[in-house]
Amino acid sequence: MSKSSCRFCGNPLTHSFADLGMSPLANSFLSSEQLRNMERFYPLHAYVCSTCYPVQLEELEAPEHIFSDYAYFTPKWQLTVFP
Repeated sequence: MSKSSCRFCGNPLTHSFADLGMSPLANSFLSSEQLRNMERFYPLHAYVCSTCYPVQLEELEAPEHIFSDYAYFTPKWQLTVFP
């Protein structure tokens, strides 16, 4: 049972939705120097609030740790104008 509370309504998160174990951050590519160190893993356990029903993770990581070296690029669209 979780000890945290819902980020929307504040009620305790007690209902497990999906427990996927421990996982490294997505798209956290390691440099060759970092390969010798232990990679950080985080619990990927989602809960659903029994009051307002959003599904949310119990633990959150700071955005600067997630998006500091994020390998995602928005697709580029070209505008075609016909005379």
